[in-house]
Amino acid sequence: MNKSNPAGQEATGKAALAERFRAEWESVLIHLDTARLSADRDSVHYLRVGIRQIMAHLSLIGSSESSRLHSVLKTWMKKPGEIRDIQVQRKIISQFGSEFPVLADFDEFLAQEEKLLCKISWLPSRKTVNLTDSAMKLVIPEIEKSQISGDYASWNRQLISVLQNMTKGFNKVQFNKPKTLHDFRLVVKHSKYTCFVLNEKHPVDPWVLEKLTDWQKKLGKIQDYDVLVENLNRFLSERKDPKKQVATVLDFFHQKQAEAIDQFRLLTKT
Repeated sequence: MNKSNPAGQEATGKAALAERFRAEWESVLIHLDTARLSADRDSVHYLRVGIRQIMAHLSLIGSSESSRLHSVLKTWMKKPGEIRDIQVQRKIISQFGSEFPVLADFDEFLAQEEKLLCKISWLPSRKTVNLTDSAMKLVIPEIEKSQISGDYASWNRQLISVLQNMTKGFNKVQFNKPKTLHDFRLVVKHSKYTCFVLNEKHPVDPWVLEKLTDWQKKLGKIQDYDVLVENLNRFLSERKDPKKQVATVLDFFHQKQAEAIDQFRLLTKT
């Protein structure tokens, strides 16, 4: 490439972003087909990751059509998210079945819920997917015209905006309230995927991406225990187990969640 040609460099950068968008969207379509065959843990996970990557692209474009498509994909995330939550809960409690025999019944309860969710239409219809696919192809020219891959100053403003949103979210966190930690996790997750898109043109400091990834994992663990305790409470309330046994199981998972919160608190100080 001719280094004396900034316009050519910018065009190449924009083409790379558009090509990445195309490739990621094609990947989502493949993951949708895979998930239709089996709602196993991997297929659900990879589908959700792929959709989030596309949503990050759409958020940076900021047009009315990209916003509409972002909302469409957000609805696609709902049912796979519910299935994913149950699958993670089953994975967690499988580690403690020998300590608490009641968890075997709880696992069966979750298995039935997972089966029920997978029976209903948890994925968009093929007609909806085809219409969305057509709309996605119309968005690609917007990526090629966008400022995402413009000069460094434009890119830097995007990154600063992302990190400012993350900082505002962190300032609202109350460590004794998992709900605020969950809200912050959404901000961190969005920040991470946005940085991945921006990283295509101007590499983000690896430390930033590593920090965002670590925070997302730790916050995800807290959220997983939060949903687990909620469902376990619902399950135990319908049974006649001794109160002491019920309290012991719940206290155990509350403690696990508290440990996860402490781990995140320490992580934010490093």
